[in-house]
Amino acid sequence: MVEITSLRDQLREKEREMEEITKSWQERLRQSEERKQEEAKMLEVRHRGGVTCTWGHRDGVTCTCH
Repeated sequence: MVEITSLRDQLREKEREMEEITKSWQERLRQSEERKQEEAKMLEVRHRGGVTCTWGHRDGVTCTCH
């Protein structure tokens, strides 16, 4: 009987851990999507002002005025 109780406790703990991991992953995804939208807005504003920006994974951002 003690073993069953112990196993149930372990299961509950693992379920809590999985729930926390899922929340953490979802929060990181949400934040990433927000940053992406903000960056897109900034690039749109810069483009209207005569600045063209391109993204390069290795170079970073390259901007040219015209």
